Amino acid sequence: MGILASKSDIKTFCHKHPKWNHYVFSVRDVNDWKQIYKYMFADGVIHDGRLQVLQQFTSEVVDHLMSQGKEKSATTIWQTYQDINTQLQAAGPHLNGSHHGGKIVRPHQ
Repeated sequence: MGILASKSDIKTFCHKHPKWNHYVFSVRDVNDWKQIYKYMFADGVIHDGRLQVLQQFTSEVVDHLMSQGKEKSATTIWQTYQDINTQLQAAGPHLNGSHHGGKIVRPHQ
């Protein structure tokens, strides 16, 4: 998958997955989020498309948790996502749109 054109394209792409809402609504805390993160990158492939989907997923999870009054879980998930995203970006500009079989940044256990 290449780089998607806009945030609305990413959202549309994600919402076409038949279980998208199930995954978003099933996350109750950072441990649930980490499990889905690990699954998304289990094959070791990192590219912009997956990173964009992870950002969309995380944003929707955080919004859902906030709407449920679970601010602490939402904040912890967002901070974990930000930490991982920073590490991935530091991995190098070679991630821009290309497949990369490099090391996956794992959330802290």
